[in-house]
Amino acid sequence: MRVIGIDPGAKGAVAVLDAATAKLLLVMAMPPTPADVLELLRAYGGEDAVAYIEKVGGMPGNGAQAMFNFGFGVGVLHAALAATGTRCVEVSPARWQTYFRVRGNASEGKTRHKNRLKERAQQLFPHVKVTLTNADALLIAAYGCTVNPYGHGTE
Repeated sequence: MRVIGIDPGAKGAVAVLDAATAKLLLVMAMPPTPADVLELLRAYGGEDAVAYIEKVGGMPGNGAQAMFNFGFGVGVLHAALAATGTRCVEVSPARWQTYFRVRGNASEGKTRHKNRLKERAQQLFPHVKVTLTNADALLIAAYGCTVNPYGHGTE
């Protein structure tokens, strides 16, 4: 069984873990095209996998075009997951961040919060080059692997 952690968006990433051993099989930036997303999920998805995708919504201050592009990308991910027969569980940032005790607060600021996420991911994956780009995907995959590796029910 493989657990796939997905931080959607152009600046997101994908991480794949073996659920039995929590061994990291892959971590990479979000594939740039729909065909690349499908190719990735054909290789790592399928009936023997479950994908945890961060459930996010629109953010105030982003332009209409940026939100359209983001929504399109999330749609591509869901379509590729369905096409490859990969179970999908949407998980809110609050849920997986609370699990790792790295939930942000308004006074902390976005930069400090992102750095805390990166630090936590580096603790869990000491032999991986953790970046601000891949930290969320690594933590989402670890969350899925630890809490509900078979993707039963919803988060």
